Amino acid sequence: MSLRSTLAGSWGGHHGSADRCRTIKWRRRAPSRIINVKCNRLRKKGTVVPRMFRVMKKDDDDKPHVGQRFGELGVRPSEIDTDVQGNALQNHKGMSVGPTWRVLSLFVVPRRLGTGGRGKPNTHCFRRGSKPFQPGPCGNGLELLPDSATHGVVRPAQLVPLAQYLFDLAATRQEWQIDES
Repeated sequence: MSLRSTLAGSWGGHHGSADRCRTIKWRRRAPSRIINVKCNRLRKKGTVVPRMFRVMKKDDDDKPHVGQRFGELGVRPSEIDTDVQGNALQNHKGMSVGPTWRVLSLFVVPRRLGTGGRGKPNTHCFRRGSKPFQPGPCGNGLELLPDSATHGVVRPAQLVPLAQYLFDLAATRQEWQIDES
């Protein structure tokens, strides 16, 4: 079972509730296991986050595909450090993003855009946010940490279970828009 399908089918609480609770089934080189994730408050509508771009596969609804593989909304196991308890560490690692798709690696930018990219045709450039590409909060439990003028990572804002970090990333799905202009 994928992380996305698990997240999609496991909303807890009342319909329309501002709280979210999840039990996430998560795989990482070991048999599947259930990880309970604590409840968080949803990000208030209208909260402005830094403008960031990421190349990802899209689902039928033109939103990014959630998962832990290349080109998905999430992080691969090698892209985040964890402690012995399975908590995602707050360091220089996380989900890679850029201030504009034109400065992303040519290995990920789709070839069809005609900019010299070598990326796969089933990926798209997604944009989220409108504030300057500067360090700061970018969602519940997430923060942007630019490491250069052309790259940054979305990392956990504090030490949290890895499943919580993955959930926080997936919770941003509706805010991503295809922008290849």
